[in-house]
Amino acid sequence: MAITKQYLKSKPLCKVTFTVPAEEANEVKVVGSFNGWNTKETPLKKLKNGTFKGT
Repeated sequence: MAITKQYLKSKPLCKVTFTVPAEEANEVKVVGSFNGWNTKETPLKKLKNGTFKGT
């Protein structure tokens, strides 16, 4: 899994992108205290190469 951060110049925000190589998976979701541990709130999108990615 890779995590990249992009700090915005115009706002006091940091965009975080998760990239997960999971060719055999049908879905990947990110859960944590930031989304109330909700497994339905933060699904990642599957790319053509089998990697899942979400910001």
